[in-house]
Amino acid sequence: MALCTLYWSGMKNNRYAMVLCILVCVIIKMVWSFLSHEEAPFGFSRSIFGGAPACLTFRILRTNKSPGRCLAYSLTLGPDRLARYRRQPIGDSSPREATSGSSPPTSQPHLSSEPAQEGGLPRQKISVVISDFAHYLTSMKPLLLLHGAIGAQDQLQPLASLLKDDYEVHTLNFFGHGGNPLTDEPFRISTFAYDVLGWMANQGIEQIDLFGYSMGGYVALYLAKNFPEKVGKIMTLGTKFDWTPEGAAKEVKMLNPDVILEKVPKFAQVLEQRHAPQDWKIVLQKTAEMMLHLGNQPDLTQPTLEAIDHPVVIGVGDKDKMAGLPGSNWAYEHLPNAHLMVLPETPHPIEKVNLEPLAYHALQFFG
Repeated sequence: MALCTLYWSGMKNNRYAMVLCILVCVIIKMVWSFLSHEEAPFGFSRSIFGGAPACLTFRILRTNKSPGRCLAYSLTLGPDRLARYRRQPIGDSSPREATSGSSPPTSQPHLSSEPAQEGGLPRQKISVVISDFAHYLTSMKPLLLLHGAIGAQDQLQPLASLLKDDYEVHTLNFFGHGGNPLTDEPFRISTFAYDVLGWMANQGIEQIDLFGYSMGGYVALYLAKNFPEKVGKIMTLGTKFDWTPEGAAKEVKMLNPDVILEKVPKFAQVLEQRHAPQDWKIVLQKTAEMMLHLGNQPDLTQPTLEAIDHPVVIGVGDKDKMAGLPGSNWAYEHLPNAHLMVLPETPHPIEKVNLEPLAYHALQFFG
């Protein structure tokens, strides 16, 4: 306990250190309870139970000498602002069955003792109210992941899976992407920004942190400039910033549907499946037109970047030939509150990015 106290005093300003410190203290208390009874093997498991969202239960199962019986120690943290620690015998079940079949305690905080059952140990239940801490643990910050041009939200699901234990992670499909309806309206960064604003309004979210891959990062910074109150922190990856007529023309050459069908037919199949039931060729045509527009009238210029005060991480892979380190460094230098993140051995396609280091940097940045 003294060690936990020292850890708390040194790291009290770090959210995750505080959480870890309290959980370590609770686990030590649980283990100490074991030592006060007869020795037996035990296991540790973590599971989510129903009843209310984000209800988290830590359970320690200890086998008793009586066949078919075990003890379950649990700490439940839920949005009811209660943290409960309990010890109870579970009959006629193996430790694994007890883990999956039990539910969080629902009684009011109290201390009780009941007579021992035949072949078992005394039943005790202790419920401890830790209201502020429980509420603190179960409040997750919303984080929205934005996909790139000719992409869709499913490409970001692997990253979302790595972040879901720490954030309330969301994704969406931009207009005309991922099967969303296509209209005569052209693709524009401003249009995609309004997709985000509309989604936020439907979700009842006033402000959100944004991770933007490729074009998604451009949309995120556009939102920060034009709707600063709606955006918290921003992390981009593989976003192209140095749009010029020549650069746009070069990018457009790689969006020719006929060339893709001839040279990379498997990629054509991926695009067809990704944007079904819409015509993937039209998605490419609209994207090419948007790029030419960006080459002539970029939405993010030096003055617009200098006006963005939000905390930003500009991420780029050292082998990203589309975004490029020079363009990313240019954006970083003109953003007043930015950091530059260069991922080693990383090309542009999100499918080829090593997501574990990326998720680590996201955790460090978004907090």
